[in-house]
Amino acid sequence: MAQSDEERIVGTWELLRFEHRKPDGSVQYPQGKGAVGRLVYEASGRMIGQIMGDAKLAFSHETPAKCKPEEKRAAYENFIAYFGTWRIDPARGCLVHRVQGAYFPPWVGGEQIRLYSFNADGTLTLRIPPKAHDDGSQFTVIWRRAGG
Repeated sequence: MAQSDEERIVGTWELLRFEHRKPDGSVQYPQGKGAVGRLVYEASGRMIGQIMGDAKLAFSHETPAKCKPEEKRAAYENFIAYFGTWRIDPARGCLVHRVQGAYFPPWVGGEQIRLYSFNADGTLTLRIPPKAHDDGSQFTVIWRRAGG
């Protein structure tokens, strides 16, 4: 019997690539080519996602409170993280993350919508849907099962 999308998505995923494709066809890597990340979907409907850029940042102190403002900013810009609940919305054909906590406070209480697809190689692709004000760029995040 074939698994449902909900059953297929449950588990721990690790980041393969985070891409920003521009309308001219060029590809950028917002967190760098060596970015790392984890995405966890629990059967209970809870989720957590984190992506850390590949930059090896230097800091003046090992305690964040004692670091320089520019170091804190660099650390913030090098990291994306949120947690909450998840569900698949078949009517919209998307995955809905309901944000309960995030590195970027305005996301809390809102939804992060992702178009999703399971690929023949076992990877999971998540795309941020385009918005009316977008320039045609596409953000794509590709995940593989952790430990696989």
